[in-house]
Amino acid sequence: MTLRADRIFRSGAAPMGPGAEYLWIIDYKMSAPAGEAVEEFHARQREYYAPQLGRYAQALRELEGGDVPLRLGLYFPRLAKFDWWSA
Repeated sequence: MTLRADRIFRSGAAPMGPGAEYLWIIDYKMSAPAGEAVEEFHARQREYYAPQLGRYAQALRELEGGDVPLRLGLYFPRLAKFDWWSA
């Protein structure tokens, strides 16, 4: 299986926070809600893509060590919305 995250970087525990102890895995999504509330759309997108980001997290933990703290996120450039969570 080939895995390719859009962006991986080190940073703090929260977006734009200080530090470099967390590994962030971000996927960009160009989709937008079509006739549904934005909150419902984001919840549905997270549910759909969480397994994919989980596979990225598993691969990085194998490379970096099982105790590396991870953050996962979906960025929607068309909506200027960033949804993130702990792995």
